[in-house]
Amino acid sequence: MAKTQKHDYIKRCAELASELSISLESARRRVEVAAGYSGRRDPVTRLKTAERLLEEMRSESERKSCNRCLDALLTTAEDESNFMLED
Repeated sequence: MAKTQKHDYIKRCAELASELSISLESARRRVEVAAGYSGRRDPVTRLKTAERLLEEMRSESERKSCNRCLDALLTTAEDESNFMLED
């Protein structure tokens, strides 16, 4: 693996580990397994797989952040916690 490719691969794995809140080695293993499913484990395939997984995690985290925003809007304010809509 060329030095720049290896650096990019490790960087993508580190970003993936940060998104998933796991260790770097676990993220690298996850990429290796995902690349293995395609039947190819060459450096270019691993780099592309890491980028694909990272993009999937980022799009998923955007959806989760929308869910957190909705949850925050649906919680009651402290002064409204005893308010009843019906008897």
